Amino acid sequence: MTRLHYLLILLAVLLITAYAGWVNNLFKPGSAQVEKVARHNPDYFMADINATMMDPQGRVRYRLQASRVSHYPDDNSLQLTRPDLHYFPPDGATWQLVSEAGRIYDDGKRVYLDGAVNMQRPASQSTAPLNLSTRDLLVRPGEDYAETADRVVITSADSRLAGTGMRVYLDERRLELLANGEGTYVIGR
Repeated sequence: MTRLHYLLILLAVLLITAYAGWVNNLFKPGSAQVEKVARHNPDYFMADINATMMDPQGRVRYRLQASRVSHYPDDNSLQLTRPDLHYFPPDGATWQLVSEAGRIYDDGKRVYLDGAVNMQRPASQSTAPLNLSTRDLLVRPGEDYAETADRVVITSADSRLAGTGMRVYLDERRLELLANGEGTYVIGR
């Protein structure tokens, strides 16, 4: 073998080594840019809270009680344990909404009541008490609106109404069952 052959073999080995080093660095863990993933961890919590939301005229609109509230900075949400939400409409027909858990998003514009939800309106001089049982209810406090896609059972005195999916317009004292409605209505005694 001549000196030229040795030089060509050495040059080929160096090129192969350089290429192998480049490929190794390309697939080395930590060498690529890793996207930073925001962790969903609370930055603070409060226990046994009682918060009151007022309307622009200073009247109480909502009162929220919960055994624990945790704040999550990644999505600026609040996680609620055993929320108890009271709605005070101008007509005085107070509603109480109680659930196992809840979440608040968009600075209170969306409130999700998770798990079993019970909505109650006490009796007044002209109406019987009203009780609604469902699951996973979305409440939009600023719009006086609530909805669910789950089964709903509504009872009032001796009457019973059930269906799947519901929209509630709290300020209008109106509700809509969306599907599979069934019921028993007892005319006043």
